[in-house]
Amino acid sequence: MSSADMPQFRSAGQDPAAPRPEVEEPPRFARLKAVTIGILVVDLVSWVMDIVARMTGAMNDALLSTVNSVPGSESFSDAEKQRIVESSGGLSIPQAAFQLILTLGVFALVYLGLRAHKNWARIVGIVLAFVAIGGSLFANVAAIALNVQMGAIGIVSMLLTVVALALLVYWLVLAFSREVRLFLAPSRAV
Repeated sequence: MSSADMPQFRSAGQDPAAPRPEVEEPPRFARLKAVTIGILVVDLVSWVMDIVARMTGAMNDALLSTVNSVPGSESFSDAEKQRIVESSGGLSIPQAAFQLILTLGVFALVYLGLRAHKNWARIVGIVLAFVAIGGSLFANVAAIALNVQMGAIGIVSMLLTVVALALLVYWLVLAFSREVRLFLAPSRAV
């Protein structure tokens, strides 16, 4: 049986490997890409604030204050308290740099995938947005008192977290919108 004898289930213009005709991006899809960049900018500013908190000692001072406020902390020597603070001070600078590189890579993956009109980028972004929201809520609810004790840096850090969470929720609303789903949906044979 030759290929000419094989039944054809697609018309000539429905080859899934063929490039999609250029269609104007819906407004919500353009906003989705812009919000992706917005989240990245907020994350970068938050990363810088975290480094500033470490380098100025604001984080260590707040941690030491927290350790001193725990009942029974008077039984520890100052050296032991300092060791506790140093061991719980969060990421080191090299770890924070690795986190930054990883963040940039993930955002590049999602953004470039969206620019190429790939539905997998929307799906990866949805999964990562849910993970980021869950992780951020868990980490930041526990750190409210610490952020308040860090003063202005801590307050700005909390505000950045709120902005990032709002942008993530808005990103999810856009990603789940019918307009974006249909735009990114692979063309199907009829």
